Amino acid sequence: MNSKSLKMKASLAASAFALMAGTFANAAGTGFDTNDLNIMFDTTKDATADGQPAGNIFPNIRIDTPLPGAPAPLISTTLFTDVELNATKVGIGVPPATDAEKAQVTVPGANIHKGSLLANWRVEALRYDSCFPAVPLSGSPKDTSGCIEHVRLIAQPISAAHPDGEDTTMHLLYAVDATPATAQQPLQLPVGKTASAADLTNLDRPLGFLKFIKDEMAKLGVNTNGTAISVHPGFKGSPAARKRMAELTQQFITKFCRFDKLMVITYMGLEGRGNQPWLWFGGDANQGAAVASGNGNPFSHWGVAPQPTMGNSIRFNNGGAEDATTEGKTGHVQLHPVRDAKDGVGAPVDSATIAMLFDTLKTPDPANPGKSIQVLSNDVKDQVNRLENPRLHRPDNTDCFSCHATNTQARAKLIPVGLKGLNFGNVGPTQDRVGEIANAQGPANTSFVVADGISAYVDNSEQPGNAWNVRNFGREGGKVSISYLMVQSAGDVANYTNLLTGLSNPGVKCAKPVPAGTQLTAQQAQALATDAATRQAALRNCTLFGVNGTPLSFSDCLKQPNVACAAQ
Repeated sequence: MNSKSLKMKASLAASAFALMAGTFANAAGTGFDTNDLNIMFDTTKDATADGQPAGNIFPNIRIDTPLPGAPAPLISTTLFTDVELNATKVGIGVPPATDAEKAQVTVPGANIHKGSLLANWRVEALRYDSCFPAVPLSGSPKDTSGCIEHVRLIAQPISAAHPDGEDTTMHLLYAVDATPATAQQPLQLPVGKTASAADLTNLDRPLGFLKFIKDEMAKLGVNTNGTAISVHPGFKGSPAARKRMAELTQQFITKFCRFDKLMVITYMGLEGRGNQPWLWFGGDANQGAAVASGNGNPFSHWGVAPQPTMGNSIRFNNGGAEDATTEGKTGHVQLHPVRDAKDGVGAPVDSATIAMLFDTLKTPDPANPGKSIQVLSNDVKDQVNRLENPRLHRPDNTDCFSCHATNTQARAKLIPVGLKGLNFGNVGPTQDRVGEIANAQGPANTSFVVADGISAYVDNSEQPGNAWNVRNFGREGGKVSISYLMVQSAGDVANYTNLLTGLSNPGVKCAKPVPAGTQLTAQQAQALATDAATRQAALRNCTLFGVNGTPLSFSDCLKQPNVACAAQ
């Protein structure tokens, strides 16, 4: 092996250890874990205590009514009307047939569908992101040039049949430091400005307020570290903690989700009255000069923006993925070209896509004459692992369908993490395939592993568990639904946020402890990093598939011999 390759390997190993060592200095951890930056709401348990009938979303935050202290609702009727008309245009819903359905259609010419009535929409969850659309490929906190600090609200419409949310979703993305649109210019996005250590003591900054929430929960006996991402632990605590968490969540949204800083709205709905096809679209808000709105506040309009690789919308049914402009002709979703981390040269992902996991490609079954089976190569299966690398496949370069179907396909097709290798610590060159980086050594590192000390896991019982569920972070069928694609992204953001602010990772730790002051060689550091990543992968596989076909809880998976990870 040449000296250049040896130096690169030594550098990678040292970098891997540096990532790991950040959590050794403080065993308890001082930073943010995934549940601190991603708050999943609960449902009401006690009508008297929660103020709503049992089974409703708690806290009850409407998007059409100003929160206390807010100058306007979270979305204007102008923007919602724009979104609703586009929903009808791409085929969501069906023409209203009854008087009751006609009454729900508030936009002339629109169809009846689950999200037709603005008054029915409720916030289900929120996500904070210090670097939208993705953590930089380098993972370095010094590289913030492409970051937009933002807060995302996940909203779903409720109904009498589903008081905790229908199978329809709208995401509202607010740029923290955006300059609001005026009559002279559209919304100005603050690209390159993000969180810093100074924010931690400032309640007028999102991170300062989120740290305040974390500290307040600790005072009430709620530990947010070291647990799988789920309904926020504060909502699972004592009645006092639950009430306080609801108050603080509402205050956070009031402060940091201002109507005039709404930059993007995305949408998913259904065609017809069944469980499919699923349709996605999205676009930019406040991108034109501000105009007067019905509630007296200035809002500019929302406009559809092309989805990566797919035109203005994405449609999927059992026959495959379709572009809405193809008039029903089935075609494959094409993943957007990515750039590798080594030299920035564009490297297109191969033509196989996650859509192929749904195609009915059959071959004769040798064990059952006259029968056929679906045979998928490991290369096709590994699309799931490639897509779940949040630094390569991001909201701005990968189609919605592929991003929402990975978890169900991993479980349905038994696709493990590490199918074709691990990318331990995500340091150094990150690659999608062998050959995409010049002189690549060894197998393709297609499985992304979040930095150790971050609890980037989800319990088996709360993952999308069937083919009809494409919910990444919300509710479907009366229960929480959280995908690993979302968890991978949330975990990477939590680690990056801790790096930005000089904090250590406080969550589940799989690396073997190293005594303070120990000097490790590059080879020893690499071995430790590889061992930690292998345990992390084993933990994630356990939460996906259980052991010997028996599903296990997250806490039981932590105890498995090949895992042996622990909360700090």
